[in-house]
Amino acid sequence: MNVEEIERNKDYIDYMTLNLTQRILGNNLKEMGRELFLGTYISNIGFYIKTWNSVNLRYLLALLEYLGPEFSYNGGINIGKMIVTDEQAFREIADGNHGLLERLERETPAAFRKYGMLIGARKF
Repeated sequence: MNVEEIERNKDYIDYMTLNLTQRILGNNLKEMGRELFLGTYISNIGFYIKTWNSVNLRYLLALLEYLGPEFSYNGGINIGKMIVTDEQAFREIADGNHGLLERLERETPAAFRKYGMLIGARKF
């Protein structure tokens, strides 16, 4: 993957909101457990599709598919360029750390890559 394939518009990414979304989803997953988390978010997916911005929605869809491989969203969603979900990693890649980009691409689960997200080898 080339650096040109990475979304560089930080206003579009909105790392503050993305970080908050990641924290909330992670906390809910811990509190609810995998099955309840999947059931709750999948049953309300229409609400999230209508109300969440593209970046956060892509993250949610990727997480749902990662946790429940039987889940797949078949609606239209604009993927665009790949988003590095960690702002510090984004900065390092933008500054020329191509090795980090390659590592993130290699370690990111397929469900996240499908929705245009690079998260690396994060544990959920």
